[in-house]
Amino acid sequence: RNLKIKRLDHHGVVAGVIDDLKIVEIVNQWVGVDEPEPVSSGMIIKSMILNGLGFSSRPLTLTVVPEIAMEHLFGPGITPDLFNRHQIGRVLDTIFESDGAALLSQISKEAGRTANVETRV
Repeated sequence: RNLKIKRLDHHGVVAGVIDDLKIVEIVNQWVGVDEPEPVSSGMIIKSMILNGLGFSSRPLTLTVVPEIAMEHLFGPGITPDLFNRHQIGRVLDTIFESDGAALLSQISKEAGRTANVETRV
């Protein structure tokens, strides 16, 4: 039997927090999902967060880190080559045009709800 070992490093913990906060789902709902694309808008944002927390000296694509266990972080069939700068640009443009501050507010609201933060003032 031939085993392949791939690293998760801290990305597994960060991906778990992103999943717990439902960031991928919130972004997908906000931006929309392009059905033919295997990688959703939310997954692009998740990749940017993971990229920023570990590969900040590399380009904003995950094609340069094939040793990371992408399927574990993003789901079955997801490989680094599915992420590209055109997708990143489209997602960022759409967020900018649709009020990124309101999206951040929505994500923050979900984070507070998940952590049982009192929202009454």
